[in-house]
Amino acid sequence: MFALSDDSFSKDGDNEPDNESGWRQAYKEIVQNSGDGEYEECYFALANIDDNDIPELIVSGVEVYTYVNGNAEKICSDRYKYISYIPRTGLINDYGYDCGNIVYKLENGAVTVILSSDLYVDWETEYETYHYYASGQALTYDEYESFSSSFYDNDKAVDPEYLSRGEIIGKLSE
Repeated sequence: MFALSDDSFSKDGDNEPDNESGWRQAYKEIVQNSGDGEYEECYFALANIDDNDIPELIVSGVEVYTYVNGNAEKICSDRYKYISYIPRTGLINDYGYDCGNIVYKLENGAVTVILSSDLYVDWETEYETYHYYASGQALTYDEYESFSSSFYDNDKAVDPEYLSRGEIIGKLSE
């Protein structure tokens, strides 16, 4: 098994799947099939988003997969353009500059939206307004900022370290 520390990998055989049908094989299949449609130029990262010692797979900053119950499951996809995360907390920030964000919590293979902001534009008047939410409840900007800063510490967040298709397949084959 790969034990991750700040996205660096070291061998740790204690939890290694008995054969290639584990998370490595599931992720290889995703990597090999990515780029068949919308995302021609794909890049990939393995990241310990949650604390179960099996990394998540991030594809081109728009899709995140986790391995649960013997399958790779897509847990978030293509809302904005960028992803950051706080290692081993389950927290993922899916964001786009000047257009909003969604913070997800990954826990036991399931994802919950914790907070979000969206930019709405009235194209006739070009009036822009943000809407803020936490656990489905509308918030003011100040409430959102207070909750967001207490929940998602940007100073602890990291960006994925992306690899090419060949590089990630090499990591998955180790």
